[in-house]
Amino acid sequence: MKFNSKKCYVLSSKSKSSYFYKLNDNILQHVNSNPYLGVTISDDFKWSTHINKITSKASSVLGLLKRNLKYCPRDCKRLAYITMVRSNLEYASLIWNPYLQQDIERIEKVQRKAARFISGNYITRDEGFMTTLLQELDLPTLQDRRKENRLRFLFQIVNGSIPSINPEDFLTPRPPKRRIKPTSEKHFVTCNIIENQANNNSKSFKYVHSKSDQYKNSFFPATIIQWNHLSDSSVQCKSLASFKARLHPTI
Repeated sequence: MKFNSKKCYVLSSKSKSSYFYKLNDNILQHVNSNPYLGVTISDDFKWSTHINKITSKASSVLGLLKRNLKYCPRDCKRLAYITMVRSNLEYASLIWNPYLQQDIERIEKVQRKAARFISGNYITRDEGFMTTLLQELDLPTLQDRRKENRLRFLFQIVNGSIPSINPEDFLTPRPPKRRIKPTSEKHFVTCNIIENQANNNSKSFKYVHSKSDQYKNSFFPATIIQWNHLSDSSVQCKSLASFKARLHPTI
C-alpha cells in the first residue's frame, strides 16, 4: 500500500511537542482535527467539531428537501428526512455520542426543524407543541435513539453476537447482591445512591472508573451504567428483537 503524504497529517492527543514527522520526504502537517472514516476526530477527543460538521450538512440537505418536496404528502417528507437527514446525524454515533448539552441541543434542533417541515407548521410556538408534534410523527429524540442503539449494541456484545469483541475483555460482572447503604452522618443521614452504582439486574457489570469526561462518556463506561439500570427481564431476553421491544417503555 502506498500512502499519499499530502493527505496524511499528525494529530496529537497530548501536549504538543517539537518533533516532526516525515513521510516520503515530506514533513507532515500537525492538525487539531481530522476526519477518519466519516468521523471528525479532535485532539481533545470532544465531538463539537464533528457535530458542527454533520449538523451543517444535515441542515443543507433539509433545505434541499424543503425546496423540492414542499407539496409532497407528510409520509413522503418523513421518509425523506429519515433517509437523507437523520441517517447522517446518526452515522457512527456509537463512537461520537455527545455529552455536552450544547452539542446535544444542536443535533435536536435539526430534527425539530424537520418536524415543522414534515407537518408544514412553521408558525405555532405554544409550550409543549414541539414535543407533541414529534410524538405524532413518531420521531423519538435523537438522544433517546442513540441511547437505545448503544444498549442494543452492548446486548449483542454480552451475548457474543459481535465476534470481533470479546465481552471478557471489557465487561466485569458485578456481584448480584451488592447494595449501597445510606451514609450515617453525625446530625443527619444521606442517601448516597449515586447513578453509577445502580444494580437492577442479574447481568450487571462493574462501573468503569475514569478521570476524564471524554472517557467517562465513551461507549463502555457510559453504556454500562445505563445497562445496569435495566430490569432483569430486559437483559435476559433471548433475541435482539425482543430486547428492542423491551427497551421502548424505558427509553
